[in-house]
Amino acid sequence: MVRDLRPSARGELEITDAIRRLWKERGRVTVLHAEGWWKDTGHPGDLLEANRLVLDSMADDEFRHEGEIREGAEVSPRVGLGPGSQIAPGARIRGPSLLGRDVRVSDDSQVGPHTALGPGVSLKKASVERSIVLGGSTIEGVHLVDSVIGRNVNIRAQIPMERAVRLTLGDSSEVLL
Repeated sequence: MVRDLRPSARGELEITDAIRRLWKERGRVTVLHAEGWWKDTGHPGDLLEANRLVLDSMADDEFRHEGEIREGAEVSPRVGLGPGSQIAPGARIRGPSLLGRDVRVSDDSQVGPHTALGPGVSLKKASVERSIVLGGSTIEGVHLVDSVIGRNVNIRAQIPMERAVRLTLGDSSEVLL
C-alpha cells in the first residue's frame, strides 16, 4: 500500500497521501497519543539531533561488543560493535556510538561521540563525530563532523587535511578533497 505511493509535486512521499490511502482501502485510521519526545527529521541537522537523542536514551546493556577490538584500541563505554567488525590498534571509539556489522576502523582513526556507522563502513586514518554514515561507505584521511553520509559513498583526502569538514552526501557519491 505505502510502497505504491509516488512522489508529490514537491518530489517527496507525503504522509498525508499514505493516511488517505489507508482510509480509502481499510476504512479506518486510528490516532494514538505517544508519550516522550518526537523529532521531525526532514533536514540533516534534525536527523543528527534525533540520532543524538536515541543514542543518549539507550540503556548501557544495549551497547554490545560482537566484533573484534584489537589490543591497543581504545573503546569507551556505551559503544556498540556489530558482528564481524574490527577495531585496529591505535583506533579510538567514544560513546555513545553504534558501529554496524563488518565495520573496519583502522589505526589512527576515531569515531564518536554520537556517531552511527552502517554495515561495511570503512575508516582509514579518518575521524567521524556527531555523524551518521550509511552502509558500504569509505572515509579516508578526512575528519568529518555533523555529517550525514549516504550508502556506498567514497570520501578521500588527496592532501593532508587540517580542518574538519561537514558534509551531506547522497548514495553512491564520491568526494576527493
